[in-house]
Parts: sequence; C-alpha cells; structure tokens
Amino acid sequence: MTTGHGAIAALSEGLSRHNAFWEALVHDSGAHVMVIDVDGLVHYSNASMAACFGTEIVVNQRLHDLIDVALADERLGLVRRVAQSGKALTVDGRVKGVMLRCVMRLLTPAESPRKVLIVARQLAPGVPPASDTEHVVASVDDAGILKDLTDRELEILRLIAEGLPTSAIAAKLGRSVKTVEWHRVSLGEKLGVSNRVELARIAIRAGLTGLGDAVAK
Repeated sequence: MTTGHGAIAALSEGLSRHNAFWEALVHDSGAHVMVIDVDGLVHYSNASMAACFGTEIVVNQRLHDLIDVALADERLGLVRRVAQSGKALTVDGRVKGVMLRCVMRLLTPAESPRKVLIVARQLAPGVPPASDTEHVVASVDDAGILKDLTDRELEILRLIAEGLPTSAIAAKLGRSVKTVEWHRVSLGEKLGVSNRVELARIAIRAGLTGLGDAVAK
C-alpha cells in the first residue's frame, strides 16, 4: 500500500482520469475541496479549503492539528459515519467563524483507510441541502473571531447586517442610541474593522443573518 506522498500521487493520478470534472470542481466552482481518510489524515486540499483553516499547508496533516479538538472530533466522526454507511451527508456548521455547508461523500469504498470527499461552500440562506443526502446541523461550532462577543453584541451585529440604522436598533432593543453606538464601536474594536459595512459582512459570513450579499446602510 502506498503511503505519504506516494498515496497522494496515486490519488491525484486516479482523479486525473476524470480530469475535466476534477479541475472544474477544485478550481472553477469556487468550492472548498478536501479529501480526508477515516484516520483524519488530509490527502488533498485545494487552496480555497486551506484558506478556511488559515494556513497554506494542509495535505499530510491531521484534522486535529488544524482545528479545535472538539470540532475535529465531531467532524471526523461524521466522516467515519459516511465511510461506514456509504451514504452522503450534508453538514452545516461554522469553521473559523464562517458558516459552511459541507457535503461529504465516500470516495474510495474499496480502499483502507477509506477516504471521503468534502465539498464546502459558505451557507446560502434558503438553499436546501442536496436531495440525496441526510442533513445534519453541527453540534460543535468554531465561532472564530466572534467567540469573545456577548449575546447583546451578537444581536446588535445581526441587526446591523440586516440594515437597521442605530436609531432603529435602539428602539428594537429598548436601549438608548448612545448605548447602541457604544456597542457598535466595541464590536469594531473586537473584530478589527472600522465601519458598518465590514461588520455586516462578518455577520453574513457567520450565518447570523440571511441577507446573502446585502450590507448594512
């Protein structure tokens, strides 16, 4: 059995038999793509998926070295579930503060360890999961840069992303305009951004609101 770089080369060679389809998936579709085995070893990742983990080096690393242990435990458990059952799975959950929809499909049923193909995208509100998959909402999330926000700050961040001006947010929450503005400034400092548009984009990526590409005014 090939291991290490040899296994990766063999995998790439096998995938190249369907080269046009593979190239379209990993380079043209805009999707985050990974191949991982049931032991948690990453055999392939495109640049987009690597960026999700905040690194350029993903191949030949284990999932537990890339993300939080609890998050890795849950996601790897789902990978093993797909590998064992052979049934595809759609998983919605946050990684590094971004709400992703991941579709997991068994790639190598005849090999040991079995490998699973993961194709992920930022979750688009209102889009149903693939009809041939079971749909699961992750119980463990990686809040990323949102992890230190209070419940009140998360609520205000969501309302900013929905386009509400400060006065409307204050009225909705029963707080003064001055208090809401103070929270907005605090949000900017914690998240490292300087205006409402950037705050809205963070909220949308995190799945706090369902406005797609909309931004706060």
